[in-house]
Amino acid sequence: EQATVGALRARAKDVDVSETSKTEYRRRYELAHS
Repeated sequence: EQATVGALRARAKDVDVSETSKTEYRRRYELAHS
């Protein structure tokens, strides 16, 4: 599970850190942990 979170964080860093990408990251995180 932590490896998945780490992968998501690494992927999130590849995207520019805007409000939109933060929202998208959170949406993916919520989906992964629902």
